[in-house]
Amino acid sequence: LSWSQSTVPVSVDLNAVHFSDELNGWAVGHGSTVLHSSDGGLSWQKQLDGRSLESIIVAYLKSPKSGLDEDEAESYLSAILSMTRPGPGQFFMGVWFDQAGVNGYAVGPFGLIMGTQDGGLSWQPRNTQIDNNDLLHLTAIRQVGQGLYVTGERGRVWRLDPASERFVALETGYEGSLFGVAGDAETLLVFGLRGHVFQS
Repeated sequence: LSWSQSTVPVSVDLNAVHFSDELNGWAVGHGSTVLHSSDGGLSWQKQLDGRSLESIIVAYLKSPKSGLDEDEAESYLSAILSMTRPGPGQFFMGVWFDQAGVNGYAVGPFGLIMGTQDGGLSWQPRNTQIDNNDLLHLTAIRQVGQGLYVTGERGRVWRLDPASERFVALETGYEGSLFGVAGDAETLLVFGLRGHVFQS
């Protein structure tokens, strides 16, 4: 019935919001911003921004935690840094957290995908866990039924395989961008440019 301005520590455009329960929510947007609310959206605190994003990505991919050898790490970094400099000019388009508000992902252009396992207190790149070597733009992430899906450019949809913890690419036969996903336990819908909708 009515709206009021929340207390927010940034003045950038925000593109997506997701609540894991009545109190805990996350919002993402420009400036590589990730915000968290623990009071149902009345106030928000910054968890990530572009000033730290590039250093986080470089440090993680060069560390043993990434599971990459030196050549693999350099290959990923070369691809990421040559297409875009992750930082204040980068942004997120989608965000998702599990019901416990512990495990989450944020996605954006040029294959930007970050993950957290501590409610957003720390973030790590997840480029090695998605079939997206072309660094296609990632536009949305959402759970539908028991599946977690990401949409993006070139009609691409990715589904998280729980066994491998990897986002596997699914083909739709469409070459345009997809911007979102919806559905229920039985039906999956993805939608994008020029009113295109695909059903599985």
